[in-house]
Amino acid sequence: MELYQGLCNDFIRQSTQNSISMMLSNEFAHYYGYRPSHNEVMSWQNSLKELGNLLKTVDFTSQGIKLEYFIPLSSLRIDVLLTGINNNDEEQAVLIELKQWQSSKPSLMENEVKTAVGGGLRDILHPSVQVDAYRSYLQGFLEVFYQKLGNIKLDSCVYLHNYVFDIDDPILDSKFANYLTRSPIYSKNDRNSLADYLKAKLGNGSGEQVLEKINKSNIRPSKKLLDEASNIIKNNNSYVLLEEQKIVFDHVMAIIKNGLHDNKKQVLIIKGGPGTGKSLIAINLLAELSKLGKWAEYVTGSAAFTQSYKKAIGSGASSLFKYTNSYVNTQNQKRDCLIIDEAHRIREKAPYGSYMSKIYSGKLQIEEIIEACNIAVFFIDDDQVVLPDEVGNSGYIKEHAESLECDVWEEELRVQFRCAGNDGFIKWVENTLAIRETANVMLELSDSFEFMIFDNPESIEDELKKKIVQGNTGRMVSGFCFPWSKEVGALDVSIGNYQRPWNLREARDGNPASNLWAYNEKGFGQVGCVYSAQGFEFDYRQ
Repeated sequence: MELYQGLCNDFIRQSTQNSISMMLSNEFAHYYGYRPSHNEVMSWQNSLKELGNLLKTVDFTSQGIKLEYFIPLSSLRIDVLLTGINNNDEEQAVLIELKQWQSSKPSLMENEVKTAVGGGLRDILHPSVQVDAYRSYLQGFLEVFYQKLGNIKLDSCVYLHNYVFDIDDPILDSKFANYLTRSPIYSKNDRNSLADYLKAKLGNGSGEQVLEKINKSNIRPSKKLLDEASNIIKNNNSYVLLEEQKIVFDHVMAIIKNGLHDNKKQVLIIKGGPGTGKSLIAINLLAELSKLGKWAEYVTGSAAFTQSYKKAIGSGASSLFKYTNSYVNTQNQKRDCLIIDEAHRIREKAPYGSYMSKIYSGKLQIEEIIEACNIAVFFIDDDQVVLPDEVGNSGYIKEHAESLECDVWEEELRVQFRCAGNDGFIKWVENTLAIRETANVMLELSDSFEFMIFDNPESIEDELKKKIVQGNTGRMVSGFCFPWSKEVGALDVSIGNYQRPWNLREARDGNPASNLWAYNEKGFGQVGCVYSAQGFEFDYRQ
């Protein structure tokens, strides 16, 4: 899917006549149901006119072109995809990221630079990092880019048509060297070099036949991508299963293997309290199914949980991690298995924006998830619902699975691995907080964990700092009982003289945003809440 597709000779004519931006605007309105912003239209007009002039100088006529090309199974769009035959008579495609930037400044963040956006300097993903990720994603999910049958070569680059490089320009910093090699940047003064690059990749024309192959390509993760995901997880000692966890894992895998040969849908519900290893089993299922060449995706309703896993897994394999609202429009692509962790966070109908509303089928979120796969595995704790509109519980899932004529299987994890396996402490907490009555009315002290009461938050933070210096992990966490200002870094958590920001709405100066607050060591110094802490493990969480 794209907002524009055709041959370069038509695009060049339309871009020089300034009609291309209106065509994109009309197609955008037809697809989304509303008009694009003025800034987006002006961006199309300015950048695509520059691109049209460039393609005219290299005499591109029969080369193919897509504009605002939707990444498969995503609402993200790639600026430009060009197709043709390269100097080795191979079918070729090139992705181009267009930017109107004029300058940039260094950022303390790993993959970002600072540039002027929306009236001020902001940390923005480096354009080579951005387009390189698009290329990796397409090579991981479109068969035409990884199967011998299609074998279309795919490259990527960036065109900053208003940019002139400074000496020691931060956008060319050595920390981006690998990305710049794979997805080079061309500035205003590099027009001739970009022309030579495109001629070498696409100069022999015949782009229409390449476009047709891309349009007809099957969408499915490549063996390379699946192997990568499996190897990363399998080689990480943090993901080792023990005793009961291994038994449940083996049982689930037996059902899945049998179910993949059966036409009837299978739904598995794995229940367990905090610390019983639900997420550990879930990530191992993803690894094992990927190893078997099956299309499995890891799904949660938590941005913090999903983004942290993506960061840990890294590279193209992170595309196997999704959100519960990712299955509104599955584009008729059925996964072998969806692994839904934190399934208690499933909503009845997610709060979709204008794009999702346009394509929304009217189905419940639980129905979308089950219908998007052959087998759905739900990991759930019925006592961990966070928001009022989260409806996930084991009974709800079972009811809807049976209404969709699925075979339903249930397992329960009971062995506790948190608090050094001290089940008595967990039961004392449950009794004290009136979650359920237990025999553990009084707290029994143990060498395996610490329980302390402090007079003020400053003392808690000081104690945590000592623990962290000793090599432990720790965070300050509060119930979501303070305002959360739109101003990034506002000191909303205020108790006497103690003032700290909530986990940041967006990353600033090397400090992580809320979705990586738990994973990034610089999260200490901010205060987290249930939305960003749920599902994570710390040695000390006060």
